Amino acid sequence: MKKSASLHCIALVHIGTEQIAFDEIKTIAAEAKLTRTEPGTIFFSINDEQALADITYHARTILKTIRLLDTKKITGEIEPEHIPDLAPYLDKTFLVTCDRRGEHPFTSYDIEQKLNSVISSQYSVNVDYKNPQTRIFLLITQRTITLGADFTSPAKEDTLYTGIDYSGIDLGRRSYRIFLGTESIKGTLAAALLHFCGYEPKHALLDPFCRHGTIPIEAALLATNTSPNKFDKEKLAFTKLPHSKLTIKDSEKDFRGTILAMDNNFKNVSHAQKNAKIAGIVKRIDFSRTDLDWLDAKIGKKNCDRIITYPPQPGRSLAEATASKIYHDLFYQAEFILKKNGKIGLLMKRGAELLAPHAAKYGFKLEKQINGKQGEEEFSFLVFGR
Repeated sequence: MKKSASLHCIALVHIGTEQIAFDEIKTIAAEAKLTRTEPGTIFFSINDEQALADITYHARTILKTIRLLDTKKITGEIEPEHIPDLAPYLDKTFLVTCDRRGEHPFTSYDIEQKLNSVISSQYSVNVDYKNPQTRIFLLITQRTITLGADFTSPAKEDTLYTGIDYSGIDLGRRSYRIFLGTESIKGTLAAALLHFCGYEPKHALLDPFCRHGTIPIEAALLATNTSPNKFDKEKLAFTKLPHSKLTIKDSEKDFRGTILAMDNNFKNVSHAQKNAKIAGIVKRIDFSRTDLDWLDAKIGKKNCDRIITYPPQPGRSLAEATASKIYHDLFYQAEFILKKNGKIGLLMKRGAELLAPHAAKYGFKLEKQINGKQGEEEFSFLVFGR
C-alpha cells in the first residue's frame, strides 16, 4: 500500500454534527488537522493509514470514512480520465460506489456501472459486488456559482472527490439495533447528542424515555470505551485492503458512573434490554419500567448529572397538548433530581417550541442548540441548565 507523510481524509456525518465529529476524531488521532467542512462532510489530514483505521473502528458519530486520493472540478458527466491512478490500491477485486449531492443529468448507478467496467478492463481486476478487496468511493458535490450581470441564471459547479472507502458499511447502522419500533434513532445520532451534552463516564445518566435503548447503550459503549463496531470487525472495508497491515485494537475499561434506562412502556424496556445484550453491555445499564411521575421517588434529590433523552414528540399519535404536559412533567422532575450543575439534553424532531415555558418555570434556560438533518429529516439538539 502506498505510503504518505500526510493522509488526506473525508468523514461523512449527520448535517449539523460536523464539529462534534471532528472533536471525536481528535480524541482518537490527536494529530488530526481540520482542513474544512461542508454540510455533512469533514475534510481532515492525519499521519498515516493506521490512524484512519483507528478512527473508522472507534468513532461513534461518523457514518463513513474515506482516504482521499484526488479532487477535481468537473462539468458534465464523470469520465475515466477524471479518476486518478488506482494501481497501488488494486489487487484482484474492487467495487466503485458513488454518492451525489445536487442535481445532475446522470445517476449514481450510471457512474458506478461505467467506471466498474472501465477500471476492470484497464487494471485487469474483477468487480465484486459482495466482498471486494478495494472499495473506490466517489463523492460528487455541487455548488452554485455567482455569475456577472450579463448572465441571466447561475451556473452549477461539480467537485469530484475520489478515494478509498475505509468503512465499507454505514457506520450508523449498529448491529445491536434489532428490536426496534417507530421513532427509532441511529446510534451515531445518539452518540453525537451525548458528546454535545458533555456526558462523561463518571456521570449519573438518566434516559427517562429510553424507547429501544439507543441512548443508554451508546452511553455504555462510550463509558467502557467499547467500539460500536466490536462485533462487525470483518465487515469494515480497511480489513480487506490488499497489501495492508492495519490492525484493530480494543482497550475496554470499567467506569464509575451509572446509566439508568427507564420507560413507562414495558415492551420498550424489554427491547432495550435485548438490544443491550446484543451490544455486550447489558450489565452496565440499570433498566426499569418507571413512569415519569415517579422519577423523584426512584432516583432521589440531586442525584443525577445528566438527563439525556429523545422524548415523545407531537404528531399524529400524540397531541400537542399531551406532549406539552410531558415536557412540563420532565422539567418538574428534573428540578428535583438533577444536581446543581446538571444538564438536560434533548433530541427533538418536532415540538421544540413547546419546551421554553416549562423550562423557565422550573429554573432552566437553554444553554446551547444545534440544528441538523438525519437524511432528509430535520432535528435539533438542545441543552438546558440552571
